Amino acid sequence: MECARPRTGGKARGDVALEKKLARSAPLRHLRRRWPLIAGDAMIMSMSDSQFIFAMLVTFQIKHFIGDYVLQTGWMVRGKARPGPGFVWPLSVHVGVHALTTLGILMVVNPSLWFLALFDFAVHFLMDRIKSGPKYLGRFKDMTKQSFWIPLGFDQMVHHCTHYFIIWQLFMHR
Repeated sequence: MECARPRTGGKARGDVALEKKLARSAPLRHLRRRWPLIAGDAMIMSMSDSQFIFAMLVTFQIKHFIGDYVLQTGWMVRGKARPGPGFVWPLSVHVGVHALTTLGILMVVNPSLWFLALFDFAVHFLMDRIKSGPKYLGRFKDMTKQSFWIPLGFDQMVHHCTHYFIIWQLFMHR
């Protein structure tokens, strides 16, 4: 439950801060008129800190599920485990899905942080190659052994920590 904000001069302090944030994204005003959910939506900006963080955690969790489980094809799974340079294209496509969905989130919440999608691409690419590469952790294929599950858990932890970093950046640049 949130407390009512004290009023000063007819406007709540939060309203003044919100107006300043909206003014900073003036170059994207034409987008906001057509599609209010794009380019710094007022609803996102007016959330409390805890609401914003929770919304971002849920959004990135859904993004991760869709990218790693719904949209990842067998070609991507098999391809990213190939030895030699044959892994690059399938892994890049898989990681590109993640980077594009991250970019979509960033463009709605704070377009000036678009470059964090490249960070997501790089970390996801490196981690998935280490996890899947036959010379690395991909050599552990027996699902009944802990040597399979620990790398998988570590992979997921790295992806979530990447998302936490992006969420932190979004929070710090609200």
